[in-house]
Amino acid sequence: MTARAFLVAGLFLYATCIAVAQADKPRSAGREIVAAFVATCVQTMPKLAAVEAMARLAGWRKSSGDMLAAVGAANASSEANGWFVRSNTAPDYLVGINSGTFRNRSVSICTLASGSVISSEVEKNLDEILGTRKLIAEDKSGGQRMRIWQLAVSGSEFYMTYTDAPQLDPKVVTLGIMADR
Repeated sequence: MTARAFLVAGLFLYATCIAVAQADKPRSAGREIVAAFVATCVQTMPKLAAVEAMARLAGWRKSSGDMLAAVGAANASSEANGWFVRSNTAPDYLVGINSGTFRNRSVSICTLASGSVISSEVEKNLDEILGTRKLIAEDKSGGQRMRIWQLAVSGSEFYMTYTDAPQLDPKVVTLGIMADR
């Protein structure tokens, strides 16, 4: 087994462990989206190649055009990759990865977006699954709400973004995570 295959197998095992640990909780779309975000983005950072390997192994459909723009790099000069994911347990979602610069540091970025889950349900499950986060910025404008938290996972520090539009469309949520490369 190659190192990459071992890493991907480990990530899938970790995701399974999260699902088993949460098995006593009622299943909900919000919980499943947060679990997908943790397994796909949080636990792989800053290794974007691990997300690409998951996409290949799971047969995720490569996205382009508007789908890629929804989860891709804000900076047009950054290279981005994205996939459309059909899930048996969660609503369909988009995953995007790219690298960039944040506060003069090189970062890896992973984003997950869903248009089929109630934002308040996602937010509640973020609290339950990820626990304590330090809010460092919040902006409400044009019907959207964006928050940035500082988050520590397994001794590493990350910045996590959460964007929703509860007054415009309460079923659209975007979650992102940035980690130093």
